Amino acid sequence: MDRDRCSTLIAKGPFAKTPRRCTAASAHPSQRHRAYTRSVLCVAGLLLFAQLEVGAAAFMVAVPRCPETADHCFGIELFVVLEHGKPVRDPAWWSAQVAHANALFAAIDVVFELADVHFIESRWAHIHSRVMRDELGRRERTNGLIHVFMVRQLDDVDIEGNLLYGVHWRDRRRTETRWIILSARDSGSTVLAHEAGHYFGLPHSTYPVSVMNKAPRDDPPWSERIFAEPEVARAQHHRDRMRESGFLVPRFKRGPQVRTRGASDPRPL
Repeated sequence: MDRDRCSTLIAKGPFAKTPRRCTAASAHPSQRHRAYTRSVLCVAGLLLFAQLEVGAAAFMVAVPRCPETADHCFGIELFVVLEHGKPVRDPAWWSAQVAHANALFAAIDVVFELADVHFIESRWAHIHSRVMRDELGRRERTNGLIHVFMVRQLDDVDIEGNLLYGVHWRDRRRTETRWIILSARDSGSTVLAHEAGHYFGLPHSTYPVSVMNKAPRDDPPWSERIFAEPEVARAQHHRDRMRESGFLVPRFKRGPQVRTRGASDPRPL
């Protein structure tokens, strides 16, 4: 929706304070009806735009900014699926995910903050195939950021009928391009930390204390799992490689953001 165009239509439409003789004499009834319809649609569009801006702001304020002393502060560009006009999970859930990731990544000297929020259509709510995972991330994104997609359901593409909490996914056409997909079905706060571990070069592990170890066990509970010492060193190595290559750009040392397609706004993509 083009805000300026809608404002013009509203100003010239039946809501404008136009003298009655001008409206009646200069416009055919069918033209007045079309103008009225356009104006109503534009008002609805502007209201939706305002609602999305408020929703995006709620996600932004839910996550604290990095301290200015942080040497490795990296931004997250978040894409949230809307269903029935509402995000599949609320800002509080997202805030808990980032807070837990920041707690674990402190050992790696990395901290995350939210750089931007976008809402995407409900057709992306259920990601059920490799093709959908690819297509989900093939949209306008900002270079130098970690791209995270929040969906309602994420199917396991290897085991039929199995559902996942999250995945670190590489575009099969361009494997250097990757992103994180989070499922709204996760009731905890550890999935972002786990998938970000993959993003920083960590495979699944067998370390008993590690958040990267998926083996069923109660000790320690998920909330107390961390990165094992060898994992910390490996993640730091990948952190430095991504930073030196420009794949990730620290938030306090970056220039203007560059989008791969289009311009940034909070409207559905």
